[in-house]
Amino acid sequence: MYDLELIDSFRKDFDNTDKLMQEMIFKKIQYIREENVSRKHLHFGSPYFIAKVTTSSRIVYKIYNQKIICIRFFKDHKDYEHWYKKG
Repeated sequence: MYDLELIDSFRKDFDNTDKLMQEMIFKKIQYIREENVSRKHLHFGSPYFIAKVTTSSRIVYKIYNQKIICIRFFKDHKDYEHWYKKG
């Protein structure tokens, strides 16, 4: 199982969600920590991975030295698209 690190931007996003969504995020993070889970890259050549929590919310993370580093959480697809196109 991978170690986990939550950076400040993710913590801020996480803290600004309701309890139900926080539980869903936590379950998804536990799921992606499993070693045999297939992962979806943000786009080819990108170090970031994307995990859907709901149909419109996403977790952005990367894997480095057997550690999952959670970068951001987006409540809706519009915020995710804005971040994606900006970077």
